[in-house]
Amino acid sequence: MDVEGGEWTVFESMFKTGILSSVKQFGFETHTPADPSAKTFFEQWKTLKQLESLGFRRWYWHFNHYGTYLYNGEARSRYYELVYINVNFMSKQPTVDKSYGNKTIG
Repeated sequence: MDVEGGEWTVFESMFKTGILSSVKQFGFETHTPADPSAKTFFEQWKTLKQLESLGFRRWYWHFNHYGTYLYNGEARSRYYELVYINVNFMSKQPTVDKSYGNKTIG
């Protein structure tokens, strides 16, 4: 899903309808305003946490280079590409390999 900043509103609708309970995997791009407030970041974080509460786990992510900027000498981006997998559809639930922090099946 790439709706150029409208994803946060679309998420609200998907949460309300419950449609995500039938979704096995979900790819989307997030957009953050050029000058976001702490409240904006917090609301976006809460949305991603709500997605996780439904059984979705982040499988892959990278930042989109079109929104890249430097902050204290580090590359940051206003746009991120994310892929989440719904573990409710897995025969075994993922566990965390504590030595590396990677999710594994088993």
